[in-house]
Amino acid sequence: MCINCVHPGFVNTDISWHRGTIMHVEEGAQGSVMLALLPDGRRTGFCFDRTLVTEF
Repeated sequence: MCINCVHPGFVNTDISWHRGTIMHVEEGAQGSVMLALLPDGRRTGFCFDRTLVTEF
């Protein structure tokens, strides 16, 4: 089991009433897609801010 978390950023979507930054859905999804495609055996337990490892 691989457990990580990702914060996509303040994306310009309906959920943010389009008040998000200029970042579009495709850019906000990069971190989630990256984590979904991690190969088996990859290190886990990280928190990501978009695609970069960060601290809580």
